[in-house]
Amino acid sequence: MINTLCFCKKPFVLLALCLAFSAQAQSPSPSGSNWQPFEALYMHPQLQGLPAGSQVNIQVQAHPKLNPSCALPLFKINSEQKLWGKTIAQVQCPGQSQGLFFVTLMVDVMLPVLVARRALAKGDELKPEDLQLVVHNITQLKQGYFSNPKQLEQKKMTQHLPAGAVIELRYVEGPPLIKQGDKVRVKLTGQGFGVEGQALALDNGGFGDAVRVRTPQGRVLRGKAIEFMVVELLL
Repeated sequence: MINTLCFCKKPFVLLALCLAFSAQAQSPSPSGSNWQPFEALYMHPQLQGLPAGSQVNIQVQAHPKLNPSCALPLFKINSEQKLWGKTIAQVQCPGQSQGLFFVTLMVDVMLPVLVARRALAKGDELKPEDLQLVVHNITQLKQGYFSNPKQLEQKKMTQHLPAGAVIELRYVEGPPLIKQGDKVRVKLTGQGFGVEGQALALDNGGFGDAVRVRTPQGRVLRGKAIEFMVVELLL
């Protein structure tokens, strides 16, 4: 679910902006340009493909030029630009004589991540009962996070972590789920059928990584690592 949140320090400016953003959604941006209404910021490539249950809130910092006279503000952000945490957008007010200006955006991305259910000590091997999913603002995390317990199979803690803390990539270590040369279990599933067998892994892979395997018949197939020593083949 995606929620829109406009933010300004002055209430009358907030009302004007929210009304303008709503009205602008019915009006196309200038042809051939990268200028977009506020809602279009949520279609930024970096915000697409987030897992189910995610929420994105984009706050616009107050600016003197964002006032009731700027009825239909348009924003410009390059597709390569970071739209995560604190960032800058260029703004114009069509029909107004004032020039272009810049505003600060605060982009919060809330999604379920794994946290420690209990206090964890250095060297503890992580088990499903040690973990729980909690919605967290991932823009505040310094390194990668985990959202599936299978990602932490065979992983150990590299330091103490209190209960409730997010388990970040920097806090764990251990072998990849799949190592080159392993004899792995392969699974092929489809509508109404399921087949399992063994194959030789040709690549290393963590959870969700693409992995090539060679079957006993010599065929090289491609799949993805889904569990420790298990590869799901791609049709």
